Amino acid sequence: MEVEFTINASGVLLNVDFDDTAGLDVEPDFEEIVDYIHQIAVVVPTEVTQIGDRAFYDKRWLQSIVIPNSVTSIGSDAFTDCNYLQSIALPKSLITIGERAFAYCDISSIAIPKGVRNLQSRVFYGCASLETVTLSMGVTHIEDEAFAYCNQLTAITLPESVTHIGENAFEACSVLENVTIENEIASIASTAFENCADNLTLYGKQGSTTEHFARTHAMNFRPL
Repeated sequence: MEVEFTINASGVLLNVDFDDTAGLDVEPDFEEIVDYIHQIAVVVPTEVTQIGDRAFYDKRWLQSIVIPNSVTSIGSDAFTDCNYLQSIALPKSLITIGERAFAYCDISSIAIPKGVRNLQSRVFYGCASLETVTLSMGVTHIEDEAFAYCNQLTAITLPESVTHIGENAFEACSVLENVTIENEIASIASTAFENCADNLTLYGKQGSTTEHFARTHAMNFRPL
């Protein structure tokens, strides 16, 4: 069984699928197909420069994928509802990640390359298994609901480059206990940490906007 990629002349990956279900029983059920496909590592061709909007949307069979360093952009909803997607390494070449690109995936960790500036709205929304997020210096904006409902995320460090944390950016991250904000004047939306853990502690520099936010919202604050 081979993976079929639909790529346009500009190098944009538009869609991906399988040509058949060879090797399976006649008329296999969904679970059998999933079990079989999970044995296959999906490797994006090096000719691809962009993963288009909805390219892998609702591909529930996708468990792991290798993205080459030729890719600079991942479109909106590119991997939305890939409920079995557990493993993905973002290439160093990446510059843009679209809205909801990884919403409702099953990834447990993600590292954002230094070329990415904005984490768009709902980019990791509802990633209920996400435990570890590594942000490179270079990310400046964490937009609305970017990490909302990431129910396994316990801690995150926002590097000096982050200047904006949007509305409900970490809403309902129910076990989020430690957030380090290194930038002294980062803008923090009033609902950025709505319905997080009761014992959530913000770490920042004394006299910073982080300290002011914590005091204003009756939250725990610890100086860096």
